Amino acid sequence: MNNPSTVAAQALVRADFDLPLPACISLGGDQPPITCDRLLRLLPGRRVVLSGRWSHEGQEQRVVLKLFFREKDWLKEMDGYQRLCESMITVPACLLGWEAEDKDVHALVYEYIEGQSLYSLWQEASSQEAKTAYMVQAAEVVAKLHDHGLCQTDIHLDNFMVSQNTLYTLDAGTVEQGISPLDKKTSLGNLALMLAQVPAKHDGQIAEICEAYNNTNPCVQFEPEEVKQETVKRRSLRWRHYKKKLFRSCTEFIAEKSSKRFQVWRRDCDSPALQSLLANPDAYIDVGEKLKEGNSATVAKVEVDGKKLVVKRYNLKNWRHRLSRCWRPTRAWCSWINAHLLGFSGIQTPRPIAMIEERNGPLRGRGFFIAEACDSPDMLQVVSKLETGTSRSRLEELSQQVKEVFDALWMSRIVHGDMKATNLLVTEEGISVIDLDAMVESQNPTLSKGLTKDLQRFLKNWQGETQAAFAKALQPFAELLESSTSG
Repeated sequence: MNNPSTVAAQALVRADFDLPLPACISLGGDQPPITCDRLLRLLPGRRVVLSGRWSHEGQEQRVVLKLFFREKDWLKEMDGYQRLCESMITVPACLLGWEAEDKDVHALVYEYIEGQSLYSLWQEASSQEAKTAYMVQAAEVVAKLHDHGLCQTDIHLDNFMVSQNTLYTLDAGTVEQGISPLDKKTSLGNLALMLAQVPAKHDGQIAEICEAYNNTNPCVQFEPEEVKQETVKRRSLRWRHYKKKLFRSCTEFIAEKSSKRFQVWRRDCDSPALQSLLANPDAYIDVGEKLKEGNSATVAKVEVDGKKLVVKRYNLKNWRHRLSRCWRPTRAWCSWINAHLLGFSGIQTPRPIAMIEERNGPLRGRGFFIAEACDSPDMLQVVSKLETGTSRSRLEELSQQVKEVFDALWMSRIVHGDMKATNLLVTEEGISVIDLDAMVESQNPTLSKGLTKDLQRFLKNWQGETQAAFAKALQPFAELLESSTSG
């Protein structure tokens, strides 16, 4: 294996997401180089965060290297770190603070914490009780920060790391000092911002989380309802911020635009094989397994990098159809947004991989939406087998899962627009929703009316005892919609 190339820290001011790793990052002077093998964060021209190995005090250890190309960011990080330490908040040890002689680059080296972020633990938790327990842990740290007059302005669960039952707080650069303790308005907004990191369907646990916060920070006391209302506002702001990222190059996505097309795809899926699919999706559709061939859309299952993907091409039926669509975002564009909205809202849908729009200058043509394939049967297939030889308990289980989907749509203010049974896939993890191009975000009373139509369309799939079983399970949801509309 070739030895990693040596790169001066100053040279990384021009680094992009294609930074070749591993590489030996030289800080200059007597400091031993840091052999970095993983890019953790990149803000071009401002900050690069990498992990690697470093010989410190005669012992090699794993570290996190933060390089800053603006002195004010470096000073802010060091100030935040010092304030966290003074407040007895557990943080990774800072092993080195360094700046170049000409002060064009600055560095901090932290110990690397072997563990999992609180968000990954929350995602893996199999019960609501376990998920709530992780949120309570975070809320207690946030309350302690507020009690000491500190506010982590970019607060999220990935900024907390659990290692050997110890909870570490990361990202000192976003820690700001206010009056100790923080005032109620600032504290409320910051706590709500953290709670807004998880989908709305988990807001039922806010009372327990609020109680933990109140017990840790007696200087500021919240009522669960005011925390819930602020969380709803913050979640909406988070989605609007994230939505903008869906169409530009960033840590998560790669976007390319020309006069002939616009395309965006997941950075962690980028490969020569995926590039081949993006360059000529029609060719892949032609040789793929056809799932649907219609005037409005063609759907095929293809294989890329050993993984099954579904490519959906939104066709233009004739020149009138083309003319009516050319000024509007394609249905592929809408599906790309809506797939991420469902994921943001904690509602299952196949993972979106890429989106393509053909263009002629400002005019839009055909669109392609690419997602991971889901080989699970749809609900119509599953229920039809139940009707020919089975079990009432399974139908009740499916009814409950459908109700959870409708409840999540309501709490996330989403109308699907076409709740056919064939658009609901039955997976081991629950119901996965597909066919998203008609989905919209909505507000009352249009939300109630839209979801009423979704409910009616779903029940229209069934007859007899099956319809009665679904209607019974969904009756509380139907009553909620009715009361909301009449109110």
